Amino acid sequence: MTEPSFTSPPRRLPSDESRDHWELAFERLGRRRLFRLALVVLALLYGAAIYAPLIANDRPYVLEAIDHGAYDRARRGIYSVALGLKGLVEGGEEGYLEGRTAGSRQSYAEALSAERQAMAGRLATMRRYLPREHRPALDALDEETARVSELAIEGRGAEAGAAVNELRPRARELRDALKARRAGDDAGVSLRAATSYPLPESLSAPEVFFLVLWAFLLSWPLWNPVVNRILLGGSRARIRGWRRRKAALVIGLSLACAVAWKLTVDGETTFHTAPFKEGLTSGEIEPVRAVFPPLAIGFAETHLAEEFRPPTWTAAAQITEEGYYESGARAPAPDPVTGFVPGPQPVRVRFGEPARNAATRHVFGTDSLGRDLFVRVLYGARVSLSVGLVSTVILVVIGTFFGCLAGYFGGRVDLLISRLIEVVICFPVFFLILVVVAFVGPSILNIMVVIGLLRWTGVARLARAEFLRLKELDFVVAARALGLPTRRTIFRHMLPNALGPLLVAASFSVAAGILIESGLSFLGFGIQAPVPSWGSLVTESGNAANWWIQVFPGALIFVTVLCYNLVGDAVRDALDPRTGS
Repeated sequence: MTEPSFTSPPRRLPSDESRDHWELAFERLGRRRLFRLALVVLALLYGAAIYAPLIANDRPYVLEAIDHGAYDRARRGIYSVALGLKGLVEGGEEGYLEGRTAGSRQSYAEALSAERQAMAGRLATMRRYLPREHRPALDALDEETARVSELAIEGRGAEAGAAVNELRPRARELRDALKARRAGDDAGVSLRAATSYPLPESLSAPEVFFLVLWAFLLSWPLWNPVVNRILLGGSRARIRGWRRRKAALVIGLSLACAVAWKLTVDGETTFHTAPFKEGLTSGEIEPVRAVFPPLAIGFAETHLAEEFRPPTWTAAAQITEEGYYESGARAPAPDPVTGFVPGPQPVRVRFGEPARNAATRHVFGTDSLGRDLFVRVLYGARVSLSVGLVSTVILVVIGTFFGCLAGYFGGRVDLLISRLIEVVICFPVFFLILVVVAFVGPSILNIMVVIGLLRWTGVARLARAEFLRLKELDFVVAARALGLPTRRTIFRHMLPNALGPLLVAASFSVAAGILIESGLSFLGFGIQAPVPSWGSLVTESGNAANWWIQVFPGALIFVTVLCYNLVGDAVRDALDPRTGS
């Protein structure tokens, strides 16, 4: 009889080395090639949308130049301000109130203060470009203007009149004496170049927040393993414990950068177009150094001579120096009856732009106003992607809240919420959204909120079904028996176990939100011009000859929706415990 062989049982990994449900799910996701490809495409799309102002803009990063136009306007304006201030002082408060425009509520003191600020602004512009030896004269004029304004506000009319009579000839003298010297001039003051940062100064605090946040997210595969290995010692337990801390740290650093930007720069874009390129092209701005983004074109910048120009890498887009198309349907040809040939429209190449027929000038062609379609698609991604993402956050929060309540409490609460869900589902979602947007107005915020408020029912039904299943399990029964608060039981113990189906629904909802926004914009109820979105860009032309108008924005909508559907499928399979891969 053979002796029994004793083999040691299989070695069990210590709890510190075991993997939880989410780590197994991420491992399954990593093995899916389509998921990785879709994630890379979405990351690139969101990155391009967030960094669009740094990629394509008609504002330079750095501009070291002399703005002769701004200086001359300020120089001529100081005498005009002095005349306006003289008129206010001589007319007095009664004369001002009698002569002011009907409906104006500006007081006499406010009018004097406005003239004072106008003078200060013009003198600040002149100081920017004048050598230091001329600044004392400008400071004296600024102080005299402030003195006149204060005397008039205090009611000391005689003293204010005497002071303004001295101010006016001094302003005229400075206007004539500080004329700038241009190339070829023998007289005048030599100006000095000033350095500005127009593009960074136009960024708002929310834009800075997302710029920094996305930089952290894109570089996550680089710095996260270093943090886990060096700072956390590679311990799985410590890594799990630091997941929320790392997320909070990334968001906190991004928020801190945005707050610091708001307090120091406080960038704000008043107009969609900037005058820098036009000034540099005409010579009004004399550059020493001008650094533009890779695409020195703004999304609202028009080139009327290039309306509906095909992509410049095609033969049909080539234009002669005179302004005629060289080939294709738009090549000049005499009318068969009258013999009339349409006049040319020469293309004006502005500062920083590619050459007239360069393949990279308009990669996606142009629209009806000659605006670059590639740049508009780039900026349109900001609207379309943000509408899909934000509306999904809203509908997931609302749907999860109502679904949790209905599934956990049951009874009358479940009955009431279920009837509410059925009422909302009865209406066709798209047409209901169309009606609501028609009343509240077509803005990006309204579209986000309306889509979120009207499409939450599917998530609510999923959350309700999950909570009906979970509340009968042992860990929920034990939580109730221990007397844990209802809020803690729902949101701390049950909700994390119900996230799988909700995440899948969220991924599909983002794609649906993008399609709804595109449909609204296609019908004219979406984002209004000149701000683009992918849906509104498709409506620029219904002519098949202008094929690029429909092809490029439509292709991006298709690719984005497809990628979100692939991500949703992959997440559903990875979170399903019945699948082995």
